[in-house]
Amino acid sequence: MEHVAQHTVEIPQSILVSAQSLDDLDDWLAANDPEFLGEVRRIRNEEDLAGAGKDIVEVLKRWPIE
Repeated sequence: MEHVAQHTVEIPQSILVSAQSLDDLDDWLAANDPEFLGEVRRIRNEEDLAGAGKDIVEVLKRWPIE
């Protein structure tokens, strides 16, 4: 059985109140995920600026974002 790391994320009340759907919460979580942001920065710095970028569809396969 594979162990899945569990993290606690504090979502500000203003986000919970203003979110109109679970997709809104998913978007907020992705935009505040340090690992996701690090991957985006790495791709931007190492690949895009070097002209070796990946198609966004390939990148998004690694992340639960629609």
